[in-house]
Amino acid sequence: MHRHSGWSGGGRAAGLALLLLVGVGAAGRAQESDLVSLQADPAQWVMPNGNYAAWNYSPLDQIDLDNVGSLSVAWTLPLPVLDAHQAAPLVVGDTMYLVTPKPNRVYAIDLARDGVVRWEFRAEHEDLELVTVRACCGAKTRGLAFAEGKIFFNTLDGVAMALDAATGAVVWEDDPTDYPVSEVRTGAPLVVGRNVIFGVSGGDRGVRGHVTAHDVDTGEVRWRYYNLGPNDDVGIGPRFQPFYADDRIPNPALDFQSSAISYLGPDGRQYVAILASSPASDPRVSFDARPDAGFRYRRGGTALYVFALPAGAVQPENR
Repeated sequence: MHRHSGWSGGGRAAGLALLLLVGVGAAGRAQESDLVSLQADPAQWVMPNGNYAAWNYSPLDQIDLDNVGSLSVAWTLPLPVLDAHQAAPLVVGDTMYLVTPKPNRVYAIDLARDGVVRWEFRAEHEDLELVTVRACCGAKTRGLAFAEGKIFFNTLDGVAMALDAATGAVVWEDDPTDYPVSEVRTGAPLVVGRNVIFGVSGGDRGVRGHVTAHDVDTGEVRWRYYNLGPNDDVGIGPRFQPFYADDRIPNPALDFQSSAISYLGPDGRQYVAILASSPASDPRVSFDARPDAGFRYRRGGTALYVFALPAGAVQPENR
């Protein structure tokens, strides 16, 4: 089984990369258990694409074209993982959840206490060096899922797991995938009903792709289907149709390749969180517009930037 270590407490985790802005109040919102209701609430961001329609944008309107130039940052810290970050945070109630690329750390951030770390979870891989080599095109992680008081995610070596959203304790976990042949997991899981669904990567190296549904409470495998093979293996049964009505809708879920989210803080103000990252070995990143400055300024790793308008610039919504 997968080995792991965790930490919980009221202080900031050592080296956590976070950047928060001005004043987050102490009032929190109650956490609901109904994911369908949660994803319809623009004050929160409970799944990687925002909602089941995969809007990838927020309908919140405190920040607009007229005042966006007044956004400011209060403080920032870098994340302790020097790799490109491709996973948007989640916001559920007054807690923000972050996951890093390998070695796959998960953080719960208290938005009502100026970014205090509620807990940290560190996954330990069987062979991190091997799985990093075998993961084609970068050892990335692309997000978390939330449902019924649990945070779901997968490690690079293919372990699907559920954590208690309040404490970071492991609720359930399965075994690694066949990562020595490049069968790894980098995508974000998806919760549908009683299922949390995980896929695998590695098709560019000959891996036979599959998606697996686990029971959200127990982790029991409910079904698995492959991307090729006989009908039973790919899930073709009596209900199969060559085309469905939704297949004919152009671009039903646009992906803007962004890790930006927006939410209402416990103080009723709108915040924007943006993850920015660059490999530490990439010398082209520059904060200077001059052509010769590319090798002058180097930045590695990831930072979470949280922006807000100055206090008093907008009237917080009553919640």
